[in-house]
Amino acid sequence: MRKIIHEMPYERPVAAGRFDYFERGAATGAVEVWQLNAAREGYRFLRVDLNATASSGDNVLYHLVLDAAGRVQRLKFHFFREGKQIRGDLFFDQDE
Repeated sequence: MRKIIHEMPYERPVAAGRFDYFERGAATGAVEVWQLNAAREGYRFLRVDLNATASSGDNVLYHLVLDAAGRVQRLKFHFFREGKQIRGDLFFDQDE
């Protein structure tokens, strides 16, 4: 699994999975792998790696930070394909 922010020693696995994408019953070659980890003070990190190189050529990595109440705090993403890259880092204000 490719990652934007690699795991730290204090993280503990909670859940993980894999999705294989199909269209009209046939595998597209796109695969999504995800992992949810618990961190300190109730925070959780969700990492997602969508590899669609075999179908559309697109790849997307996500790193989502959730606080102890389950609210989104931050989302980092990296979209890439041959000749193109888009990176983002969003912070969420709970008061707005």
